[in-house]
Amino acid sequence: MNSTHESGKPTASHSSLRRSPSSPQSELEQQQAILAALELQCAERELELITQVSELRQFEQDYFQTIGKRCVELDRAEAQLAEYLTHLHPKDLRLRQRAQQAWTKAQETEAANRELPLEGVVHFRPSEGLKKLYREVAKRIHPDLVTDEAERQRRLELMIAANRAYEQGNPEVLEAILAGWEDTQGWQQSETPDAQLLRTRRQIEQIQLRLVAIASELSELQNSALAQLHAQALEVQAQGRDLLAELAFQLDEEIAAIERHTQEIKSKLAL
Repeated sequence: MNSTHESGKPTASHSSLRRSPSSPQSELEQQQAILAALELQCAERELELITQVSELRQFEQDYFQTIGKRCVELDRAEAQLAEYLTHLHPKDLRLRQRAQQAWTKAQETEAANRELPLEGVVHFRPSEGLKKLYREVAKRIHPDLVTDEAERQRRLELMIAANRAYEQGNPEVLEAILAGWEDTQGWQQSETPDAQLLRTRRQIEQIQLRLVAIASELSELQNSALAQLHAQALEVQAQGRDLLAELAFQLDEEIAAIERHTQEIKSKLAL
């Protein structure tokens, strides 16, 4: 029964003031709830990262297909013009040096343009269904959910396959990964509450570290020159224009002007 204060108001008894310490089970449930929320957050952030990476890779391929070959043509045209100018002014050492630099740049541009494979490019347009599948894969199979190195490596390989399937717009592969995934909850249920609590805390730490890493990767990605150009292309597209087509037209004009200048020099040299 509650005791009564001199003022007549009831006061809590000593027994009701005493709080029983949290049981291991209740603390485990709290940590598991935190982990579940972090898993969802991490899956969403992984989806955001792979989507941005894939969009930029697609844009890079479009850029090289449209602009890359023209950059090669432009650099070669400039190098050829510089070389003919050295014939017109053979005593000008600066022109000779400029011609050498121009040919070096042209070779570097051509080599860089060859590095990106352009055959078999799949246009990246992920559907909501594809995104949902990827989220589920990331939530269930994420490598940072385990501490065992062998199991972590197995999950990492599955995530690499999932990333590739997502970029290629292949839901069948994502479904196959989920269907072939072996449920690992059984052995976890045989653990003691203390062991489960320790493992859950480690998983939380790993997921938190991964979230920090994703934020860093996204920041670096969004601040890259390619991402800024892509953002500009999207802004221009909203106005009904095509940035890459406009850049291609400008390059074609530059190449034509240089080639006309080169022809003028060749005429003076009677070549």
